[in-house]
Amino acid sequence: MRANLLRLSGCIVVIAVLQGCTSAVLLDAKFDADPLGTPVGSPSPNPPADNFIWTINNHVVSTVVADPAGGRRVRVAPKSDFFPAPDNTRKMAMLALSAPMSKTSVRGHVDVTIFGSAAIVFGVIGVRAGGDTSLGGAEVSAKAPGPGSVGSVTANGLDHVGDPFFLPGSVGIAPYTSGQTIGLQWAIDQNAHTMTINAFPGGTAQTMPYPASTGLTAIRLALYMVDPSPAAGAFVDNFSVEEY
Repeated sequence: MRANLLRLSGCIVVIAVLQGCTSAVLLDAKFDADPLGTPVGSPSPNPPADNFIWTINNHVVSTVVADPAGGRRVRVAPKSDFFPAPDNTRKMAMLALSAPMSKTSVRGHVDVTIFGSAAIVFGVIGVRAGGDTSLGGAEVSAKAPGPGSVGSVTANGLDHVGDPFFLPGSVGIAPYTSGQTIGLQWAIDQNAHTMTINAFPGGTAQTMPYPASTGLTAIRLALYMVDPSPAAGAFVDNFSVEEY
């Protein structure tokens, strides 16, 4: 089984100020117990009421595959109808929903490995009574000719993820090289209306504000593929959301 990066004694270490292990798991997708092939809607082990939707809009195909390091992960790659792309359109590959929240602090993790020339945008979205609110995320890029990088994606940038230009407000977190597995770790502070995200190894945490809103009731996770070459794509693994 591929170990989650920087998981210490069951705690997800996002930044140094996040202490303690008292938490409730709202989403847990390691894929190791899932069958090869088309991903299931509720990867095992699944907390009650969390679910995944893959291959939105039929531009991207996602497949559970064996991980050479052990266990299984999901391969995300463009379909032939992804091309030709007239612009830098980002196309959704996954949308997940956590189990309902009961606390104000929530955090999570995902591992991303790009192969070939491509980028992945990972977004965190808050579900609330008045509608969803973009909270922020990160872009992992290995697009040729490089150099690769991991950058934060602000709430405003995530609002514009479908637009055909660079996302506004991004800040560099870490360097990146195609083929490297990077762990994205994030935390939401509803009292401060901020999201903190970091990349391991070698990242610098970024804290970003998001628009004030009513209390969040759940978390959505979104994955977008960006400007891939025909043979490129990404592996994703170890999605988690927990409140604490």
